[in-house]
Amino acid sequence: MKRTYFLLLCIFAARFAVAQTIPSAMIVSWKDTAAHFQSTGNVVQQAALTDKIAHQYWNQQSTNEAIAYFNRLLPMYQSLHNLQAEAAVNRNLGTIYGELQDYERSVQYFETSLSQYQTLEDTLNEGPTLVDLASALNHMQKYQEALDYLQESLLMIKRTGDIQLTRTYYGLMAQTYQYLNKTERSMEYFMYYISLDREIQERENRKIEQKAVQAAQQVFLKKKELDETIKELEKVQLLTQEQRDAINQLNAETALKELALSEKEARLKNEAWVRRLLTAGVVLALAVLVLLFVYFRQSKKKNTLLAQKNTSIEKQKHEIEEQQAALLQQSSKLEASHKQLGSYHHKILNSINYAQRIQSAMLPEEVHFQHMIKDSFILFQPRDIVSGDFYWFTETHRRTTGNQLAFKSTLPESDTSPKILIAAMDCTGHGVPGAFMSMIGFNFLNEIEHKGIVQPNEILNTLHLSVRRFLKQDETANKDGMDAAICLVDPIAQTLEFAGANNPMVYIQHGEMHIVKGDRSAVGGASTDRNHRFAKHSLCIKEETWVYLFSDGYQDQFGGVEGRKFLSKNLRNLLLDIHTQPFEQQKQHLSETLDQWKGDTAQIDDVLVIGFKVGGRA
Repeated sequence: MKRTYFLLLCIFAARFAVAQTIPSAMIVSWKDTAAHFQSTGNVVQQAALTDKIAHQYWNQQSTNEAIAYFNRLLPMYQSLHNLQAEAAVNRNLGTIYGELQDYERSVQYFETSLSQYQTLEDTLNEGPTLVDLASALNHMQKYQEALDYLQESLLMIKRTGDIQLTRTYYGLMAQTYQYLNKTERSMEYFMYYISLDREIQERENRKIEQKAVQAAQQVFLKKKELDETIKELEKVQLLTQEQRDAINQLNAETALKELALSEKEARLKNEAWVRRLLTAGVVLALAVLVLLFVYFRQSKKKNTLLAQKNTSIEKQKHEIEEQQAALLQQSSKLEASHKQLGSYHHKILNSINYAQRIQSAMLPEEVHFQHMIKDSFILFQPRDIVSGDFYWFTETHRRTTGNQLAFKSTLPESDTSPKILIAAMDCTGHGVPGAFMSMIGFNFLNEIEHKGIVQPNEILNTLHLSVRRFLKQDETANKDGMDAAICLVDPIAQTLEFAGANNPMVYIQHGEMHIVKGDRSAVGGASTDRNHRFAKHSLCIKEETWVYLFSDGYQDQFGGVEGRKFLSKNLRNLLLDIHTQPFEQQKQHLSETLDQWKGDTAQIDDVLVIGFKVGGRA
């Protein structure tokens, strides 16, 4: 018996040694084959083997070798234009660096992988990659960025139907809100996490139970086979006894010799059967013991984890009860102050509505603009009641002569022809702060025009210095300013002059769109160059010319199926598509398109678009 156990132990040790040497030998073989494919120029097969080598090293926890071979893979997949595989490799590298706690590199690789999956529109892999990226950002204590990525991933995670990925998502959401000190949201997602975790544990326990039942069934079948073998052996022994009786009756001496031979043969057979049965029984018993050991070990581990989670839940429950008690104590104070807050809210709302009436009275009416330029529209949609965007236009007959103003009565007819100034302005902020800036900008523009300064670039130069001086930006930390697009239309000379601060002008001639970019500098604000001089751009408008000025509110609006920005290129394409329509229809089309794009999403900024047609017919 001892010898039998010793042999079994030797067999298991040999198998274990072989199992440990196989991967190393396999890697050497793969490397040789990959080198052969490289020499023959077969990049597809070389990449496939290199991927196997990298994963094998990763499984063996040989991290540095895994990183090296994954990095070898990237140029191969780039040469094959296999963006899907390249994205997977970048995600693997992000995971490995996360395991090494090198989270900066981990974030870089996850961001690269995410960008590639977005290019492929692969939402099934984009969702898990967003979760991986959020986890790495949490380790870097960039909790708000992590939360943004997690919120973006929710719809994609639901599409995958992966319950374990959903559990990870809820756990990260709970953890991130906890770091942001938003306990209620954290507990909400924590309870979701616990619910899914229990469901997953129950599924795993059912799988373990099924394996145990299958093992028991196998034991039962082996026992049944053993019982049948013993019965056959008993039959053989009974048959031997009958033959011995018959031989005794025939011849004593011959029978004794034959009987001794038969007994010897039977004994040998019996011993062989016993050895086989003992060997089978030992192997079967060992198998059952191993299965039972694995089962009980996993059960003990699961029970320990469950006990820890139950303790954590009880602790969280106690904390929630304490918070609820505190909230109940505060509720009476909140109720007492609720009426007072309602009164304050009513007064503030009345004040803002009054400010809106003041701003509306300040801004000229669209109909006056249409008296100057018949074919025109102004789309003006504040985000809040009052706006940080504003429009400005005027018809001027004045020109500058040194520092003196010359009026129509003293100028030649060519110099006194009416010219039209048009501006689309976007001030820092929106709502009440933006409205204050808009009133400052509007009054400065009127003052500048009254001084006889009508060139768009000179208007911006003067406005820049006026805003900085008025807000004392050289002495204080104030960084408020405005972006602008201003043009001067001369219908007689058929010219248009433009200057911009961060904002462009778009015009269309002969069905072709052109973009005139403004300076990359704001009016006022945080600009370090207080003496910046804005450039002037001139345009001939002898042909029919459609001109559009706008702030960034329209193109920056979030919406659509995936909740992304509308983007400037889509706005320009929309203007090109509709520019031949009557201007009232253009305005309606722009407004309806914006509403459809927003859907249920809130408007994030003030919206201003000015469109008009000049040139062509006198």
